[in-house]
Amino acid sequence: GDSHGREMMAISGTANLARSGEDLGATLSPILEALEEQVVLLRLLGDSHSTVHVTIGSEQADSSLQTTSLVTVGYGSDASLGILGPTRMDYASSIAAVSTVARYVGRFITEGAK
Repeated sequence: GDSHGREMMAISGTANLARSGEDLGATLSPILEALEEQVVLLRLLGDSHSTVHVTIGSEQADSSLQTTSLVTVGYGSDASLGILGPTRMDYASSIAAVSTVARYVGRFITEGAK
């Protein structure tokens, strides 16, 4: 089916990036601008896999995000979630968080569809 035009996105915790200002320095403003561009986020999350995937620094396709890291995972039939933070973020906690939330939400969606 045609999934274009049905993309929905929820963004929260951008204030946490501001609190990471010392890790992000002068790059904070372009990062926040990139987050406002949903096309950028849809592209980042569109590359999600069924297993956790970590993109660090210069691996980011968008140049304004190269001081950040992204931890993503896909779940359900066509959904994904991720955590964006400074490259010095706590990767173990971020990986555990996206895995847990994806498993919970995926199960909720699956059971809710019955």
